[in-house]
Amino acid sequence: MTPVLVSSLGWQYLLILLLVINLTSARSVCDRSTLGAPFLRDCLTLFDRLPFAMTEPKGDLTAPRLFVEPQFLTRPFTPVKKTGTIANMIQLPKIWQLRSCRIALMSFPDDKGIIQRPINNASWRTVQFGLLGGINQCVRARQMGSVEFIVNSYGKVLMMGYVYERGSRFEQQLLNEYMTNGTPLNPRSFIPWTEDVVGNLASIE
Repeated sequence: MTPVLVSSLGWQYLLILLLVINLTSARSVCDRSTLGAPFLRDCLTLFDRLPFAMTEPKGDLTAPRLFVEPQFLTRPFTPVKKTGTIANMIQLPKIWQLRSCRIALMSFPDDKGIIQRPINNASWRTVQFGLLGGINQCVRARQMGSVEFIVNSYGKVLMMGYVYERGSRFEQQLLNEYMTNGTPLNPRSFIPWTEDVVGNLASIE
């Protein structure tokens, strides 16, 4: 497995991967029944094609951005103004796909399934660390999809990162319902928290 990982990500990501094992060890939840089992090679290739992996101006990876899900604003779909320190705005949900693998970046619901913070200030670096943690702990180590709680440097959950298989229940049913009726996706309602789950949700809330 290791040679595939190194060749897919490159040496520059190998160091990141080792760091993520420690940084995100309590923030990934693995699941096969709902998220399926995407192929590792597909997920790593897709990960390499996400915005943070592309050639961009120096410092752009860590530049602050506003990740916004307009439908959950106090006044849904009202314009959001960015300040001079914000590079740009990213509208959620954001979904990428390649062969068997899907990656979705979405808002974080509270324990009642309500989106309290539809606007979050974060960088692509923060997203990069979070998603790679889920791919490593779940797709690579357990051959199943992952739910990743993407956090800032203070441990506050900002967004959710889903890594799932094409045709999985998450894609066919839950994501379709979300796109249709706008009800926030609350992973507590469709992924069983059992001894097979990696991470302790209580430790990050």
